[in-house]
Amino acid sequence: MADLSVDCWRGSWRTVPFHPGEDGWRAYDDSVPVVTTTLELLAEHGPLGPVWWRFGRAGRDLGGP
Repeated sequence: MADLSVDCWRGSWRTVPFHPGEDGWRAYDDSVPVVTTTLELLAEHGPLGPVWWRFGRAGRDLGGP
């Protein structure tokens, strides 16, 4: 699912005009953050446990207050 929806959540790469190839940044102005989990993880840890994963991030968020 993450691979199929990458254009919606990844954001666009921006650089300084007239300086192509230099460092830039990713702008998330028109992107949608997508957070997901599984029923198995929710049953094991609850909604405040390490069950959430945001598309584009390496691992699950720890959650909690």
